[in-house]
Amino acid sequence: MPSYSKKELDDIYNKTEGYCNITGIKLSRINYSNPDGRCQWTVDHSNARVKGGSDLSRNLFPVSAPINRMKGDKSTRTARRWFGRTGPPLTKQEKQVKRLLNTAGFGLLGFGVGVIIKKSPWLAALGTSAGAWFGYTRNPGR
Repeated sequence: MPSYSKKELDDIYNKTEGYCNITGIKLSRINYSNPDGRCQWTVDHSNARVKGGSDLSRNLFPVSAPINRMKGDKSTRTARRWFGRTGPPLTKQEKQVKRLLNTAGFGLLGFGVGVIIKKSPWLAALGTSAGAWFGYTRNPGR
């Protein structure tokens, strides 16, 4: 197993803001390669070394230790499919953008429903509020 400096581990961990690159579960920074720790994680080569993957930082991601062992030399894309995921965890900024788009989209949908059903400005306002709340509370993850 390669040895990584504290800075390299921090950089790898922070790529996904501490979430497993395959399952999306939150990992514990202090439990890197700690077999007894909760939310333990290891460095995963997205493109496995045995299949030509490199040790460059763009190929290294944090992954839950048991999942990484299970993944073996399979691709990250294949492993994500096992958990019904299509992509890596979203960053905070990506989550904010998705949440904003969900809020706006469902708010407009609620407004449209309110106008169509009763043609009442109060119902349209209520539909907008309900739609915006629903859009905001939806999970913006992948």
